[in-house]
Amino acid sequence: MSYTIPAIFDAGVFRPLKPVELAEGTQVEVQVPTSSDERLPEEIAQQAGALAWPDFVERTYGSCADLDLKRHEQGEFEPREPIA
Repeated sequence: MSYTIPAIFDAGVFRPLKPVELAEGTQVEVQVPTSSDERLPEEIAQQAGALAWPDFVERTYGSCADLDLKRHEQGEFEPREPIA
């Protein structure tokens, strides 16, 4: 079984921020993110509620500039009746 545990690195020791259901002495593998973003997943999720769309635009703007993307002909669309 594998799951993510938020933790703080303090005085050379990883300290969990939430209770962990592991027996004392259990050996675990710690994966440290290589991103420069040092926020915890909860902080990112909280911020995403207010800034999800602008943050997405800022992070992805221009990411496809070097791709040779072409829009195909769209054709004719059937006229629709207005909604009453």
